[in-house]
Amino acid sequence: MATIQDVAKLAGVSTATVSRVLNENYKVSDKRRQLVLDAVRELGYRPNIIGRNLSRSENRTILVVSSWIDDDMLHGASYAAKELGYDLILSYTTEEDDKDALKYFENGLAGGIMFINFRGTDSRIAKLGAEYPIVQCAEYVDFPEACLVSIRDDDAIAELTDMLADEGRRRFAFIGPGSRQNYTIHYAEAREQGLRRALQKRGIPLDERFVVRYPTPGSSFEAAERTADEWLALPAEERPDAIICASDTIALACMNRLIRGGMSIPRDAAITGFDNRRAVYANPKLTTVDQPFFEMGAECVRMLVNIMSGKEVEEKRIFLDHKIIVRGSTDPTLE
Repeated sequence: MATIQDVAKLAGVSTATVSRVLNENYKVSDKRRQLVLDAVRELGYRPNIIGRNLSRSENRTILVVSSWIDDDMLHGASYAAKELGYDLILSYTTEEDDKDALKYFENGLAGGIMFINFRGTDSRIAKLGAEYPIVQCAEYVDFPEACLVSIRDDDAIAELTDMLADEGRRRFAFIGPGSRQNYTIHYAEAREQGLRRALQKRGIPLDERFVVRYPTPGSSFEAAERTADEWLALPAEERPDAIICASDTIALACMNRLIRGGMSIPRDAAITGFDNRRAVYANPKLTTVDQPFFEMGAECVRMLVNIMSGKEVEEKRIFLDHKIIVRGSTDPTLE
């Protein structure tokens, strides 16, 4: 029995194009439409009737694909979907394999895809964006036609850096995950660049020994602990006195290790995180960047619904406001 993949291969198009032709709810060129119909006839392909019937009812289902899910973000997406009369299908997948997730779209069970913090190779995400109605939420790959909702990570870190520099901190450090071949962790790169930009503007040198990008995939917690141990081995006057971390997890691991090693936080070193997750459970509580996760999820769905409905999307890149939450890890009066 022929499959949609067989039809796509014979017609020389993507499975998404085959689905669009059969569902008759997306614009496809006459040439491609004819190629698909000829392949369908030649192979005797019989599409999934249930999937087609569902997709014909305006495809009011959104496929949410994620390798890391934030509850608030998902709640925001669910709220907006319900408000607009749409349903969500959630597919948890690894960063290396999105094929099982995409089958829901290719079979006509979903009309658009929302990627939440999904990390695929840069070229893979760009290719999917050219074939499917897609909006990226939080973590993203930037390509010409990318649709996304996020915050400006670099500006958030630059603001933190300026705050600590104003307090007299001069030996800055950064800890975050590193990218690998064909795979960019955008948020980590942007946050590091925010630190560098702010320091360069002030004329404060950055010791490259204190820029730590641990390999991915890997344990951010353990990597931060190892880094803290290395800094503890240095003379006190040579250790960083302002540590900017790409996530709360990294910051908490580093801070706990430094405290056990005899350092006083924030007297000896101010430490900041990112995301405002578990930050209040530390001692001292962690200064961090709060992201509007609920609003990000909701805005993503609203943009995607407009794309699925064939409406013109004027603003394809939406950056929401972040908020700096100052706590005891940088301000001793708040301990």
